[in-house]
Amino acid sequence: MKARLLALVLLAVTTSPALACITFPTVVSTSPGRHAPAVDPSTREIVVTFSEPMDPDGWSIVAAEGGLAPELAGSPKFSPDGRTARIPVRLAPGATYAFWLNHGEQRRFRSRDGAPAVPAYVKFHTRR
Repeated sequence: MKARLLALVLLAVTTSPALACITFPTVVSTSPGRHAPAVDPSTREIVVTFSEPMDPDGWSIVAAEGGLAPELAGSPKFSPDGRTARIPVRLAPGATYAFWLNHGEQRRFRSRDGAPAVPAYVKFHTRR
């Protein structure tokens, strides 16, 4: 009985036209790169490129275990096409940064259609 109910739910979900149209944006690239070993500490922005246009009014940067979240020096600015966010930061020399772009309850990087971006883990080190 449970297996039959599950099969019906899965069939409804996978064949629903409304759900079939939903796409979730992904992070295509970051600068500094996601595992960069020797970032210049004078770097003043983190650049994030998404797979689709994003809502410029929401963003989430969440500290991760094993490093610091970057100190923000302002709000992200989005390119006119909405695919690239420039996040002003202040970095320290000889530091390890580890953070999520969207994570857990904090999922405010969203497409213009309102779909939250898939969480992306970023970790890099600054040189001394």
